[in-house]
Amino acid sequence: VKLMGVGVTALVPQKPDDDRQHFYIGQPDGGEFSGIYVYDKNGVTPADLKVGDEITIEALYTEFSEQSQLVLSKDLGSVSVTQTGMTVPVTNLPVADMGSVNTKGAKAENYESVLLQIDGTVHVAQAVYSTYGEFTISNGTDELVVDDYLWLDAEQGRFADQELKNARGILSFAFGEFKLVPRGPEDMSAGVLLTSTVYEIQDRTDPKAVPAGNNVLVENVVVTAVEKADGPFWGEMLEADRDARGAKWSGIYCY
Repeated sequence: VKLMGVGVTALVPQKPDDDRQHFYIGQPDGGEFSGIYVYDKNGVTPADLKVGDEITIEALYTEFSEQSQLVLSKDLGSVSVTQTGMTVPVTNLPVADMGSVNTKGAKAENYESVLLQIDGTVHVAQAVYSTYGEFTISNGTDELVVDDYLWLDAEQGRFADQELKNARGILSFAFGEFKLVPRGPEDMSAGVLLTSTVYEIQDRTDPKAVPAGNNVLVENVVVTAVEKADGPFWGEMLEADRDARGAKWSGIYCY
């Protein structure tokens, strides 16, 4: 098959020494049946492919373990970027309808591999759902599994007992379950108090870097200077909590 004008909605983290780049794509308008997973069999994907790229893709359509896929290979497969910086298609789903896209949901198949946003507030029901980096969110009636396939830190307990607003991610199907798969902290952080470190705030190259605009909880910081009484101050990480970066990126101004 050949698809034109589709957008890259998510990249799968690559393994060390593996030049294959699997990813997800979506139609510009989103909606039901608008997304699909792309499996890169032989390292055909361009190395500089990014979320938000518009592409033309030629690949083999197949069903693997009940998941729809496009398979890129040396024999049949090409990806060309036709535009960059496009608006990533997001499909909005009312929080009351969340049960329709879980494993037993009537519309789960319709939204497979689509970038979904659950419009509304959900509660983290089970902070640890399995040993595979999963937890569950609930709208009070139905639950949906959240997986760390795209964002490897999604399971680290930071969302325990939290409420999430407008949770977002790819609706993925794997091992017999439909799961919401966030691409990074920006997909799960709205309305959440993120447990963080000064490193993760200041060092933008940190794998766990916190996007601006999020509420954070930072512990074990010592006040190093005060601008005025009851006013802004400077803080610094305790030496015991620092890594190889040492003092670099360890200080922050608090207003």
